[in-house]
Amino acid sequence: RSGLDAVELMNVGVQYLREHIITEARVHYALIDAGGKSPNVVQPQAEVLYLIRAPKNELVEEIFARVNDIAKGAALMTGTKLQIQVDKACSNLIPNEVMEELMANNLSNIPLRDPTTAEIAFAQEIQDTLTQEEKGSTLNALVNVYGRKEGAELAEKILKDPISSMVLPYLPNEKSSSGSTDVADVSWLAPTVQCRVSCYALNTPGHSWQQVAQGKLIWAHDGMLTAAKAMAGVGLDLLRNPELLEKAKAELVERTGPEGYKCPIPEGIQPSKVK
Repeated sequence: RSGLDAVELMNVGVQYLREHIITEARVHYALIDAGGKSPNVVQPQAEVLYLIRAPKNELVEEIFARVNDIAKGAALMTGTKLQIQVDKACSNLIPNEVMEELMANNLSNIPLRDPTTAEIAFAQEIQDTLTQEEKGSTLNALVNVYGRKEGAELAEKILKDPISSMVLPYLPNEKSSSGSTDVADVSWLAPTVQCRVSCYALNTPGHSWQQVAQGKLIWAHDGMLTAAKAMAGVGLDLLRNPELLEKAKAELVERTGPEGYKCPIPEGIQPSKVK
């Protein structure tokens, strides 16, 4: 019996599933163990890791159930045994406009250091290594949030220099980020806000060597300090104005509804071994 055959059939099945899930959902996978290195030997075991993303927890659960059924079908077709293990899970983030307004106000009141000529030159060198598609990422992101006209106008202002020193205007936004974070689980239990601060040359793609190359530069450190000051400012505002905290708590209750938080990690799951 070939465990590798089962994994390959599962991957094919999930590929066909992609047509039948919402556009905003993503199903990623990585082959963790192909079973062995000898092509003339039937690989008795194999392991594949799947990562499912969707805007809401219940949507992830629906897709997860279907992926599990596909895995069971692949095992049945190959006469193999299947073991399903949950590696990790996190919830969708609950926004809080009360907290967001506080964060926006604090960010707007923090003085920003102007980059030096040498810093601008290096940031431009980073940008010169990007593809045309990557160079359009800031424009696309702004248009997605602010709309075509205002997004394009903001991009024109920001992209004059390779390093951003502009605080974007606050706009309540219910759109989901494509990334995942365990901060989202906290947001179900306490009013939560996050900010994104420029630490890299504009258009720097995530998970790239360009991002790594800038991680210890002064403007990355400046960005972290700016974020820390903004977070501290929000905390101070809430201490000074407890009525704002009560308002933020009321919004959280309204958004989470009567059912409240449900941990996406099933009971009894133990931490995975580090490989």
